[in-house]
Amino acid sequence: MINMYRNVRTLSVNLIMGSQSKNQRLDVRVNATSKQLFARGAEISGVTMSTFVLEAATHRAKEIIQEQETLTLNDRARDAFMDALAKPPSPNEALRRAAKQFRKK
Repeated sequence: MINMYRNVRTLSVNLIMGSQSKNQRLDVRVNATSKQLFARGAEISGVTMSTFVLEAATHRAKEIIQEQETLTLNDRARDAFMDALAKPPSPNEALRRAAKQFRKK
């Protein structure tokens, strides 16, 4: 039963991280409590500690990146944003000067 579960977890890790060759190394120093925690989580999950830590770190990194790269707007803000994109205001004199200086560079 554990072997079947391990295969499922390995498949999910491969889907998350891709099946590209692993030729890079990442060394991390942890305290004994963290190592025991990771080892227990890996054991329960039926994967190696390396796989467990890598999967968790990958998942968290993707969450953080998505949070920083996603703009969430309420309906009113979304409508104002879309209107500004659809009907941008005419450039003022300061913007024209800035564009002219930029083109000179």
